[in-house]
Amino acid sequence: MAASCSCAVVGRRAQGLWDEAHESSLPIDELLNLLDKVESLLKMICQHPSDSTRTALQPVMKALIRNEILRHTNEDVKVSVVSCITELSRITAPKYPYMRS
Repeated sequence: MAASCSCAVVGRRAQGLWDEAHESSLPIDELLNLLDKVESLLKMICQHPSDSTRTALQPVMKALIRNEILRHTNEDVKVSVVSCITELSRITAPKYPYMRS
């Protein structure tokens, strides 16, 4: 129970970071800093999070696939975006349909 609670808190923090960034266009250094913070927060979220955490992550997911972010001209930004998307893929990956032996 505590793990899902902390996952929800981290999800809300990641959402808050994107909400702040969405308000204005960020210089590349600030965007990279923001992406690094979001990636760090995403790494703390457990796989198969609660519904509230998934809901909190929706704005982050939507922000990462916006054309301005996904097709950014800066290579470092592209790498950071892919790192965040990779973490989101880990978080949302389906459970194994079988038990490992």
